[in-house]
Amino acid sequence: MKRLVLLVLLTSAMLYSDPSQWAASGINLDEINLYRYVIKADGQEREFYSFDANVEKILEEENIALEGRDYLSITYKDDIYYVQVMRRQEFFITEVEEIPFSVEYKNSMDVTKGFTKTIQEGEPGLKEVMYKTVLEEGTQTYREHYSEVIIKEPQPKIILQGQRSKAVIASRQPTHVERIIAMEASAYTHTGNRTLTGAYPEVGTIAVDPKIIPLGTRLWVEGYGYGVAQDTGKAIKGNKLDVFMETKKECLYWGRRTVRVYVLPNNE
Repeated sequence: MKRLVLLVLLTSAMLYSDPSQWAASGINLDEINLYRYVIKADGQEREFYSFDANVEKILEEENIALEGRDYLSITYKDDIYYVQVMRRQEFFITEVEEIPFSVEYKNSMDVTKGFTKTIQEGEPGLKEVMYKTVLEEGTQTYREHYSEVIIKEPQPKIILQGQRSKAVIASRQPTHVERIIAMEASAYTHTGNRTLTGAYPEVGTIAVDPKIIPLGTRLWVEGYGYGVAQDTGKAIKGNKLDVFMETKKECLYWGRRTVRVYVLPNNE
């Protein structure tokens, strides 16, 4: 009689009623292979009992299909099989990203030591980046750089670092002058020797021909600034002068040039 009742109740492979209620019918579930499942798929959860141990067959009967790279996550706990249908998607996405600009420093004799001057502002570039992406149940679980194409090259920021000695250069020509002389100006740097007047040379020291400009005369040299005639030189004859620079590099940058020399009153 019990077997007859069981056959009547189990006309299909899937059981959706609670077998605990069958105890009243005298059916011992321990004597039969009955499995309890909790299946999660596509945002829905279903719980039922079945005599079938083939999970894939159960899913097929429930019209739950695995597609592409979908897979099953199955755990067994407290006599229950938990089946999670993991929907997995793989695709490529393209994003536009910034390329940071670099900063370049260049030494310059056009800028005073201790100062900097920006001559070109930096501008980031752009690149189109393709990523291989994997989603599982709508959550990104994998992301890998695949390729990239530069759309716009970045423009570096260029900063000049001052190399010129801190000479006192007037913003405009002196107004009180005794005379103005056109002279050929060269430059020199440290030699370890004192000047003719006994002092060690520094920025503002100028070597002259005393026959043209007396020692101790205050001067303003175009492109150099204020100085004092404190030294002489073998090659400094006639309308020539030598301005002192801190480094050889500055001297080379100065070179030899024709400048206007303003002879200033010594009482100012």
